[in-house]
Amino acid sequence: MENLEQKAQDLLNANKAQTLDEAKAIITNAISEATKAVDAKLDDAVKSANVRIDEMDKALTEAKSEANRFKMEAKASTPVSFNQAFSNAMDENSDNIEKFRRKEIKQFAMELKTVGDMSLSNITDLAAANVQMLPGIIPAAPRKLHIRSLLPTGVMATSAIHYLQETGSEGSVAAWADNSGTKAQIDYDLTEEVAPSEFIAGYLRITRKALDDISAMRSYLQSRLLESYLDAEDNQLLNGNGISPNLGGLITNAEAYTGFRTIQVEKLIDSIAQIDTNNHSANGILLSPEQYYALLLTKSTTNEYTLPGLGVVSSMNGQMYISGIPVFKSTAMADDKYLVGDWSKGAQLFVRENPIVRFFEEDGTNVRENKITVRVEGSCIANLLY
Repeated sequence: MENLEQKAQDLLNANKAQTLDEAKAIITNAISEATKAVDAKLDDAVKSANVRIDEMDKALTEAKSEANRFKMEAKASTPVSFNQAFSNAMDENSDNIEKFRRKEIKQFAMELKTVGDMSLSNITDLAAANVQMLPGIIPAAPRKLHIRSLLPTGVMATSAIHYLQETGSEGSVAAWADNSGTKAQIDYDLTEEVAPSEFIAGYLRITRKALDDISAMRSYLQSRLLESYLDAEDNQLLNGNGISPNLGGLITNAEAYTGFRTIQVEKLIDSIAQIDTNNHSANGILLSPEQYYALLLTKSTTNEYTLPGLGVVSSMNGQMYISGIPVFKSTAMADDKYLVGDWSKGAQLFVRENPIVRFFEEDGTNVRENKITVRVEGSCIANLLY
């Protein structure tokens, strides 16, 4: 205030103002104009900074979007294992798991998203089943070979597949002399077949306390759920009777051995010839482990090992071959049965629905016992036999 009084007196003395109040008004107006100029410059600076920040945010958003696109493309081109798909689903549903644990929701589902074809190599990583998952719990040893890994596999979008199958024919192509009459007529008998998809499912019950340790629960379910699902699928693919809800099994629909051999290795070679006679080419033999190793113990009546040599039975890198055809072993096969087949053309597996894991609280006595029901379910189609 003292400075304002002095400056006003100076203006008055210099004859730049008629009165003291006029001098004060001049000074106050000058201060106001200067303040507005400073504020304007400050506003411009802030606006300029905001523009630069907006541009940076836009560039960052675009960069993130592009990075996400690359990630999605990478995911779309990379096969996903069951364990990875399950882990991703658990991460994506972590909020639902917490809400479920707090009883804010009563159920939720996790779809195990996979890409590419549905062959065993692309949907499963069973290494986790070979180690101890939780303190005090040692998972059962997994089956080393599942049947779907031997079959060509596709994906279906409908509940059933219709196809035409040749069931017979009349007439045949024959020689014909020029201008000598009617050519030979051929009639093919085609029948429309329908292969419906069927569900394979199962459930287990875990304690609600298990939800407190999501990583431990994930490891346990990874080690058991898919293995149990694939074991059930193996049984259907081999032994299903084709009557809903069962698939049409390979053994059920396979042509019976019609030869007279009694020694196992001779029966297998005879079966290869039987397939060739039907204009197919055998490319795989499936045995139980007991049958597989019994071949190595083939003996004569004088107890000499007599497994045929000279290329009839051979081994390369631990893989047995009979007449050049690989021999596979799986505990899915019964000891009194075997399969010799054209695995690439004789049958095909179509998957309608990837395995889905769903959590339920309100099931049976769960509420009273503080337990959770976990269900795994998938759908695939009966084998198409040609």
